Amino acid sequence: MTEPAPGQRLTTVVVALTVAVLAVSCSTNQVRPRGGPAAAPTGSTACTGRLEGPDTVAYDRIDGVDPDLLSMDVHRRPGATGCPAIIWVHGGGWRTGDKRGAAIDTKVEWAGRLGAVLVSVNYRLATPDNDVRWPDFGRDVAAAVDRVLTDAPALGIDPSKVVLVGHSAGAQLVSIVGTNPALLGATGRDRTAVRCVVSLDSAAYDLTDGLADDEDGIYATAFGQDPVTLADASPTVQVRTKPGDVPAFLLVTRGLPRRQVVAEEFAATVQAGGGRAEVLDANPYSHAEVNRQLGVPGERLVTPPTERFLAGCLR
Repeated sequence: MTEPAPGQRLTTVVVALTVAVLAVSCSTNQVRPRGGPAAAPTGSTACTGRLEGPDTVAYDRIDGVDPDLLSMDVHRRPGATGCPAIIWVHGGGWRTGDKRGAAIDTKVEWAGRLGAVLVSVNYRLATPDNDVRWPDFGRDVAAAVDRVLTDAPALGIDPSKVVLVGHSAGAQLVSIVGTNPALLGATGRDRTAVRCVVSLDSAAYDLTDGLADDEDGIYATAFGQDPVTLADASPTVQVRTKPGDVPAFLLVTRGLPRRQVVAEEFAATVQAGGGRAEVLDANPYSHAEVNRQLGVPGERLVTPPTERFLAGCLR
């Protein structure tokens, strides 16, 4: 038998450890031999394996709004119970994108390998010809999180092990839901109802200092220019001005140093408040590659550190 390369052994160990942690809350009676690897989940309640679906679930209903924009797709193993959940929030500049968009198949397969339910969320989109603006899409994502937590038993989810992962605009959204207490507070929940957040390449942690680079008017369309509104939508500002417990954060960043600085400043703000935040440099990936590569089997830059983070926060 050919001996695997050191990098291959490391990737195998990381995935095995992550699967063990994510699947530990599944309702199985598996035995884990002392000194050996965890036994593979077995039986009808095993969380790990190929996910089925999606089952589309409406998390809200608003007159005049396309119901698809207020829905989420749930991918899970039939009969599995007590599984962790990854809530995925797509990007697209707050104006485009869809829950079944770029790389979703990869995310579904990845979640299955980790022993987690994958919930992909749609939300209202801000365009120049409609009146959707902040905090509409932030409230939508918070409502979706609340629905997942409320329906957790029926969805086979352990409500104490729910994580948020988002890319680009979706990264801002998962970050602000985890930091602005008013969003989940409107549903009667605390922002720590989410265990941890993985933010994939956002530049919008502090919108109060970011409109100078808004050449395409993306920020202005989604958030306007009122300083109070911009602060309300800024994760860094929320942590700084509204102290208290927040989820653990992994901030995946890349690009020019000025883009990375905003992620580092947000992490430092979380840490200064006693929270946990890690920053991962994903260069030389492009903005789109950060999304496409997360969860690809054998990928070594983003996937293994993310799996280690998830294993740690769900321990």
